[in-house]
Amino acid sequence: MRLSALLLTAVSLTYADDARSILDHLSAKARRIRAIRADVTIEVAIPSFKVPRAHGVLTIVPPDSISFRSEQLTFLPKGGLQLNPLLLLQQYKYIAVEEPNPNGDRYTKVLRLFPTPDTGDMLAAKLILDLRDTTITRADITMRTGGHITLDLAYGAYRRDLLPDRMIMTVTMVPITIPKVITGEVTPSARSEPARLSQTTSGTITIEFLRYTHIERRNFLEQRSGLR
Repeated sequence: MRLSALLLTAVSLTYADDARSILDHLSAKARRIRAIRADVTIEVAIPSFKVPRAHGVLTIVPPDSISFRSEQLTFLPKGGLQLNPLLLLQQYKYIAVEEPNPNGDRYTKVLRLFPTPDTGDMLAAKLILDLRDTTITRADITMRTGGHITLDLAYGAYRRDLLPDRMIMTVTMVPITIPKVITGEVTPSARSEPARLSQTTSGTITIEFLRYTHIERRNFLEQRSGLR
């Protein structure tokens, strides 16, 4: 019994060390990026949000500066964008725990992150990783308010920098009041009362990165951990 307990403790510590090593490596990859600018399209498909498909220029300067310039759209889903992995890994410090992989795929790793110290509304995050190049393919983020955001990421030429070609945010929101300017009803004939979400609402925000027009990198010494 004592030997079994010692073995289980050793395995747990090994997994914890492995999780921290992977998270440190991911954070280092994210910190390579000082700033990005990209031509994007944003499509919002959430009930009560009457937002047209928009083209524009998205600029992100970590850890928390985000701007979007567009002739069609002034609303920016900034809260969700601040939770994308590039910023997520640069803003916060975490306790990392490895979770069992339900698929049994040796190239997939599942990490659970708990921010520390308190980081506002984010309660926890789960990252799904492709170990072949240590890339995040999905992030599940739970908010203290009860909301939930899932980010599905598809990569192209900038996969190594954790910069996606497409990011789909699946958003689950608790009941809230939405100002008219957010729903897009800003015509003179529109009623002034705000829209209300009377129940939990889900939808998606799809961001297509059509072209990265600027990527500013920091000087970065490669880690020699075997991870890429």
